[in-house]
Parts: sequence; structure tokens; C-alpha cells
Amino acid sequence: MEYSHLLFDFDNTLVDFNYCAYKGLKDTFNNYDIEWTESNYKLYKQINHTVWTDFEKGLITTEDIRQKRFTLFLESLHISNIDGYEMNAYYLEQIVAHPKTLDTTVEALDILQNKYSLGIVTNGLKEVQRRRLTKHRLDKYFSHIFVSDEIDLAKPDPRYFNYVFERIAETDKSKVLVIGDNIKSDIGGAQSFGFHGCWFNPDEKENSTDISPMFTISQLTDLVKLIS
Repeated sequence: MEYSHLLFDFDNTLVDFNYCAYKGLKDTFNNYDIEWTESNYKLYKQINHTVWTDFEKGLITTEDIRQKRFTLFLESLHISNIDGYEMNAYYLEQIVAHPKTLDTTVEALDILQNKYSLGIVTNGLKEVQRRRLTKHRLDKYFSHIFVSDEIDLAKPDPRYFNYVFERIAETDKSKVLVIGDNIKSDIGGAQSFGFHGCWFNPDEKENSTDISPMFTISQLTDLVKLIS
């Protein structure tokens, strides 16, 4: 298949968000004198996952994410002298401060930029996503950057992908390939809209859904071999 546009998810597709988030959360706990324990770390991750899942289902807004995730975490620990919204803002700054690009990202983008129009499709908060792209030195590769928080739409909502489609120079949906690590929001959302999907699956997770990606890769240089 000849593609004209490649649209990449950002976190855990191009960059190691797990690392950024882990380091950022450690710094945040330290700043607010919260003990760093495995149970506290797991508790935050569980709450954060639930909040983001609700967001992707359209049940809450990004402002709710800012307000809720650390507030709920603090309430679970019975801590009342810390403002959850303020803690969230501090945490976001720490995420920006700890960039880590995945191993073959730059190698792949250096090649792909010569043949395709590259874009970013990310569910993220507007105060950090573009800054993080710059911090990772990846912004130079992308002619289009679509941040969910900036357009009040999020993957896998078909309206998100329609917003993207209306703003890229392509009229054939089948010539657009979305690459991402989330089988539901990235691949399911893209393919339901009519784009093609490439599942980035470096950990070789089992696909327990009824979604059938056009391609599955374990590193981004695999994509170069498949479509170039």
C-alpha cells in the first residue's frame, strides 16, 4: 500500500513515557514529602489509568484530569494539606524535565521524513506535549501536531480523526497510516474511521481485542522495512 501520511502517537511509541512518568513522579513525591513506596506508586498508576480511561471514553474532560488524579491519590492516602491541582502542575513540569526517546525513533524518522508527510496524534495535555516534543528534539520531523487537549477531542473518537483528516493534504483515508501502541485508541480508532493502523507492540502483548491492525511492529525501524 502506498501511503502519503504517517501519523504517530507520541507517548510509548516515539518516546519512553513510562520512564518520563516514573522519574517525574519520583521527583513530585520528593517535593511534597510523600514516601516513595511500591504501594504508593501502584496506587497512583491505578488512579491515573482510570482517569485517562474515563477521558478516552468521553466521560470527563482534560480539566477533570488535572483536578482529579492527584486529588484522588491524596484522598486515598488521607493527606489533606496538599492541593491536588497544584501537585499535578508540578508533576507535569517534571515529565518535561526527563526526556527519553525510544531506541530506533530517530533512525526511523530520519528515513521516513524523506518520503512521507509525518504528523503527531496524541492524547495529552496542551501545557506539556509540544514542549516535550521540542525537549526530545523531535518537533522538526512533523508538519502536523494534533494534541487532544488543544482541540477538545481525543482518540478513539471518530471526530478526532475527522478533525485530523480535514487538516492534512489527503483526500483518500486509505493513504493515511496511524502508528501507535494503544490497540484500542490508536489502532481501533484509526481503522474505524477509515485510516490504516500499525500497532507498535515492542513487548509482544497478546491482542485480546477484535481489532486487526494492518501491521504489527516491535520497533520503528520495522516500519521502514514494511512500507519503504
